Amino acid sequence: LNIGQAAGLAAALASRQHISPHDLPSAVIQQQLISDRWAPAAVLPIWDWPGWHPAWQDAQARGLQNPDAVRVDGSLDPEVAGDLARPQADQAPLEPHAQTIHGHFRCDHDRGTYQLERSEGATPLITLEPGVKDALDQLDDGRDVQLIAVENPWGPWWRVIQVLT
Repeated sequence: LNIGQAAGLAAALASRQHISPHDLPSAVIQQQLISDRWAPAAVLPIWDWPGWHPAWQDAQARGLQNPDAVRVDGSLDPEVAGDLARPQADQAPLEPHAQTIHGHFRCDHDRGTYQLERSEGATPLITLEPGVKDALDQLDDGRDVQLIAVENPWGPWWRVIQVLT
C-alpha cells in the first residue's frame, strides 16, 4: 500500500511540525494519503470502489472511521457503505488499447471463471473492475455479450473494462 509514499509524507509532515515522525497520529497520515490531489493512495484494501470512482475517497474515509466494517474479503459492510454509489458495469474509464468485442459468454460460477467464445475460439476473461465483476456474475452462460476489453499481449486473456450488454 504505497509504503514509500506514506514514509515520505510522514517525514514531510513531521518536518513541517518540528516533531518526530513517530509522534504523528496515524489518522493524519492516512487522511492525507487518501486526499492527496496528485496521487491519492488507498490505506485500506476496500475492493468495492476503484480509485477512479467518485465514492472511492468516501469509502476509504468510512473504513478508517469504522475499521471493523472492512470485511476479510475486502468489502465494506453495507451499513457503513450506506448511500455510497457503487461502480456500474459501463462506468470505468476507457484505456487507449481498449476494444469492443462480441461473443458468447461462458461462465463457471462455481469456479468464478469466465470466457468469451468467438470465431477465433474461447478466450478467458478477467477484470479488475468491481462493477464489471458484479455484472459478469449475473450473466447467464451462453448469452451473447458486447464488452470493452484490453487484450493481454503476453497471455491469452482479455481484461474487461466495461460490460455493454
